[in-house]
Amino acid sequence: MDTHPDPGADPKLDALLREARHEPLPPLPPGFRDGVWRRIASEHSPSHAAPVEGWLQGLAAWLLRPRQAALLALGLIVLGSIGGSLAATDAARTAARDRYLAAVDPLRPAP
Repeated sequence: MDTHPDPGADPKLDALLREARHEPLPPLPPGFRDGVWRRIASEHSPSHAAPVEGWLQGLAAWLLRPRQAALLALGLIVLGSIGGSLAATDAARTAARDRYLAAVDPLRPAP
């Protein structure tokens, strides 16, 4: 299914486009160029109203780069693995202690 019509299929449209191409552009309103540069300058200047927002946007832009995002993901995986290993070691140590105490003192209540 072709959604693009053949060029030249609509002579009215072709004539309208040719006519519009030769018409001069209307003049810009007074102060337009200054207003554009003012808006560009205000976008690049640091905002004193919301310094945290600018900092967060910078951090988000830095983290959305592929290399930094991959390093962050890898770091979180490593930290999670270390934390899980420490928690498992602590749980195993507690279970071993409880089994030892149950073997030494059978009358002691189980935790």
